[in-house]
Amino acid sequence: MARIEKNQKLEQGTEDIQKETVEEAKEPQKKSSGHGWLKWGCGIFLLIILGLGSLLLYCLTASGLLTMPVVSDWFYKTPTPIHKVSAGPPLEAYVSETFGAILTKRLQSGSGVLNDRSVTVSLPEASITNSFHSIILDSEINLFDVENSQIAVDGQKGLEVFLPLANQINGNAVKIFLVPGVYQGQITIDEVKIIIGNLTFPSWVSDVLIKPFLKQGLNLVNQEVGRYASIEGIALRDDGTLDLIGTLVVEIMKVE
Repeated sequence: MARIEKNQKLEQGTEDIQKETVEEAKEPQKKSSGHGWLKWGCGIFLLIILGLGSLLLYCLTASGLLTMPVVSDWFYKTPTPIHKVSAGPPLEAYVSETFGAILTKRLQSGSGVLNDRSVTVSLPEASITNSFHSIILDSEINLFDVENSQIAVDGQKGLEVFLPLANQINGNAVKIFLVPGVYQGQITIDEVKIIIGNLTFPSWVSDVLIKPFLKQGLNLVNQEVGRYASIEGIALRDDGTLDLIGTLVVEIMKVE
């Protein structure tokens, strides 16, 4: 009996040692599991940082604001306007002369009475560009090359505002595409898209940064045109003109 009890004690001691060995083996596994999650977390964090850094690098090089060998060759191309526009007569003078000629002709044909009040006036991009130059100079913003700045009219794309940045070796420029509309007899801007270099910005950036700047130019056109007509529609032509379609609102005083 004593021998059996002794064997049982030995077996029990062996089992206890095995349990302790298993428990000790489990503890390092738990610790190593925690270290594994930490490594994964650090790896994901590094990937996020690298992704954000790559995105920032792309934005800077694509916009032309940063020039880097090889990388800029991939993402940047010198901006060019849809077509070249040379400044013409000031828009204010053109509007006044055009409406004056229309009124004179119709009053003559109607014996002093304005029988037909419907009107369509074509604004040339050359005159729009001239007034655009004046607005830039009056704003005293020295970021742009005023002489080569322009506004071009395209039948499909709308209005393209082309603003070359001053003193840029890479020929960088800001391009703003506008889709004009009409509201309560005046010209408005329905859509705005801004591109710097080859980087297109989200619409909310354009709305915040560009639309307020455009108000000055729109106010100038609306004041000049509003003296003669209420605008009801706009048409963009491929020959570089913007047609204003509306109704004459001038009052003719008939002398007895």
